[in-house]
Amino acid sequence: MEKIPLTFNQKEVLNFVTSYYEVNHYMPTHKEIGEGYIGDKKILKSRTDRAADYLLKALEARGWIKKEIGKHRAIRLL
Repeated sequence: MEKIPLTFNQKEVLNFVTSYYEVNHYMPTHKEIGEGYIGDKKILKSRTDRAADYLLKALEARGWIKKEIGKHRAIRLL
């Protein structure tokens, strides 16, 4: 699948997920993405869990990540 270019917000979330994984060695939950913190540092502006879910679905549809249904930390970078 070819990757489709991302919007600004989608890039922010993808960068956050990547950075979070590099620091913690596991993926963030939707709630952690919504809060926007990596450790004590605020990286991402606050979003609702629903907005985080919407952006993750968009990243998956555009070919940048793969999510497993029903698992909180089941995001795989492609």
